[in-house]
Amino acid sequence: MGFNQIIIGCIFVFFRFNISTIDILPDVIGYAFIFYGTRNLLSHFHNDRFMNVKWSSLLLIILSAIDLFIHHSAVLDGVIDNAQLSGRLFSYIYFIVTTVLLAFSIYHLCKGIEQEARRVGNTELASKSTWTYQFFFSYQIVTVIFNTTALFVAKESLEPNLNGTTGTILFVVLFFCMISAAAQVFLLLNNAKKVFAH
Repeated sequence: MGFNQIIIGCIFVFFRFNISTIDILPDVIGYAFIFYGTRNLLSHFHNDRFMNVKWSSLLLIILSAIDLFIHHSAVLDGVIDNAQLSGRLFSYIYFIVTTVLLAFSIYHLCKGIEQEARRVGNTELASKSTWTYQFFFSYQIVTVIFNTTALFVAKESLEPNLNGTTGTILFVVLFFCMISAAAQVFLLLNNAKKVFAH
């Protein structure tokens, strides 16, 4: 139906595993899975919310492909995304745009599931959809605040303090938030798959 493909796509998007400089779970593949998964959903549900997910994931495919090209280009890597203000500004704009598009996608995915759940009278799944987006949005806000601070406000003053205990605690907190947000999305998609399979 498409939910399995979206779950696989979210694994690629939410998690990052590097071997040397190679990301073995590139975002572009994740967004491609979400795009094709949503396209499959649209063959079962005539829901404009899922259409919004489809087109926003297509934009994310393009953006993540450009980012991948920049980081693996001998000419552009370190030129566009460098440690100077211009490079940090580029990184920040890219981060904000992809974060907003991802939040937009998850919002419409959750709202689409909520609408379809209400159509079949499943109020539990509808409530779970609302909670999932609210939780995910809260996580995105925390991420934006942290990245904004790290990139511009206190880049130099943060670096010495991010060693040792402070850095470890901050990493653990952010990692826990990310795992929790991802788990909520995975649980929602898995529940939706079960409900709409009948």
